[in-house]
Amino acid sequence: MRKLFTLISVVTFLFLAVGYSQGQSRVTLRKSRAFASQVTKPNTVYRIRHTFDLGGDTVVIPEGCVLQFKRGKIVNGTIVLDNTCLEGAKGLQNVVLTGKCANAVLRSDLFVLDKKGETDNSVDVQSMFNVGVDSVVFSKGTYSFSDVRVGNVSINGNGSTFVSTLAAEGFSVINNIFVANKTDYFKLKDATIKGHLEGNPRIQEFVLSPVDLTDVGVVEIRGCAFKELRYACYKAYMGSQYDYRSVSLSCHGCRNVLVEGCEFYDLGPSEWTWIAPTASGTWDDVEMVLFKNNYIHNPPDDFARGNTPVNVFSREVVFEGNLLEYQKYAGSAFNLQSRRVTVHDNVVRNSHFKSIVDVCEYGDFCNDYVAVYDNDFSAYNAQCVVSNAKELVVKDNKFAGISAVLAYATYYNPAKNHPACADFATAAARPNQRGVIEDNDCNCDYVDTTWISGGKMVNGGYCSGITIQSLYCISDSVSIRNNRLNVSSVGSISKSSRQPIYIRNTRHIDISGNTIESDVAAMGSKYKGAIYILVYNRDRERDAKMTEIESVRIADNKYRLVSDDSLFYTVRIAGYSENTADWRVKDARITGNALSATSGREQLYTAEGRIET
Repeated sequence: MRKLFTLISVVTFLFLAVGYSQGQSRVTLRKSRAFASQVTKPNTVYRIRHTFDLGGDTVVIPEGCVLQFKRGKIVNGTIVLDNTCLEGAKGLQNVVLTGKCANAVLRSDLFVLDKKGETDNSVDVQSMFNVGVDSVVFSKGTYSFSDVRVGNVSINGNGSTFVSTLAAEGFSVINNIFVANKTDYFKLKDATIKGHLEGNPRIQEFVLSPVDLTDVGVVEIRGCAFKELRYACYKAYMGSQYDYRSVSLSCHGCRNVLVEGCEFYDLGPSEWTWIAPTASGTWDDVEMVLFKNNYIHNPPDDFARGNTPVNVFSREVVFEGNLLEYQKYAGSAFNLQSRRVTVHDNVVRNSHFKSIVDVCEYGDFCNDYVAVYDNDFSAYNAQCVVSNAKELVVKDNKFAGISAVLAYATYYNPAKNHPACADFATAAARPNQRGVIEDNDCNCDYVDTTWISGGKMVNGGYCSGITIQSLYCISDSVSIRNNRLNVSSVGSISKSSRQPIYIRNTRHIDISGNTIESDVAAMGSKYKGAIYILVYNRDRERDAKMTEIESVRIADNKYRLVSDDSLFYTVRIAGYSENTADWRVKDARITGNALSATSGREQLYTAEGRIET
């Protein structure tokens, strides 16, 4: 019986051993012999118990082997893998790997890396991405490396910090960290990306994008932090289009991009994220961008001016659930110049901007569809929504700034010569704008007169509450319903720039159920009226001509107006043409409006023209 038990034990051991090694023979490398002279047979497990210095040589590993590090390591050289499995920890140091690794996952613990970020580990980190693994996993630490080129790979930072090494020029340039070009996908999660801040960061002339991706099919950036990247934004003018590279995250021509649960903070002036076509591409090259649940906050205290935290040029972008606060930058918060734009459930607070959601670069671009809903935006001196869309929907938002909505109706401006959207450059592509602005709470008195543009205030529609500025073409319809709108005199802002509702060249107009509170509704100018409607028909090259409004409904609005001007109107309809009588309004219904504390003042004023009720 004892002999039988012993036989069973031996057979079981042999079965487990064969199963473990998959039939491979095993060789323990000797310290006294060169590494290359011992690794000669294919399909063999090589146990490495000592340090082998390759002296800069290249060693080709036979097919199907396992390099099993047992307290030993390989240093200083190149190893060519051939479906080779790598096992163990701290087995490679200053080694370039090429060829094909059999591992699906490669872990940073396999390499001897400085986890304090004090040594440049670019050679070893690059090796992890040279050999065709599906994913690279870092153990938590701080790693310094740069210009690592990656293929189709998922990168798990495990809470690690990646620090860019400095370029050869010294502190004037910070290198890229990860670079991907023409890959199927790039995935990065749970990592902190930061610039190298040795010395004085203000002497850095420009910072190359830490994550710089070009022509990647799918990009997923999840749970990452981008911080301490300084100083200036570098932009190269290529093919009549600015091609920004000095940003925290740069995606050029990447077809589907997801940035979720990330944090952007303590960044110097630059275009923080840049997602766009390549310089020679078009909007449609970037098919879909989802920017979701990210936190953008706190630039350095010593920077009071800058550019735009988020830039997207694409076929479609969804901007959802993001929080932005404590920004001092003077540009746009979210520059989303895409064909279809959806912005919802975002919060902006405690910040200064010229505009929050800018989807048209002040009229130079044209969007197919823009929806802005369920947001809470407050930023000093900001136009909360700036749009040039064929269809615009702004609903259920809370706004605080200098103006609520500035909507253009124009086609792409050919004078700007942007190849990314050149298909809008013909007259046949002119949009027929439909605008719906409903159920918003708009406070247009959130102004810091000491900060904006060095104390110089902007004028015109930029300071009005809701403006529909139809320039190159005529809007089809505008509905402004059930909004609460407060527009008052603030500081040194000229009253001639403060108009609660201004609509220019629109065929069908519905303004109903709104509450308008203002002490500057007369604007202090000839265009007096809490609601001002203009029919514009002048022979100027840039303007669409209009002589007739097909319908106007101004009903059930409540006005709380304060003015010392006896010529103070709730509604003013005017024509602006070579012949002042050459315009008319058909089907005008102005009824049920409540005017408080302004008895004896006119509710409607027209200059020339005809209004048909």
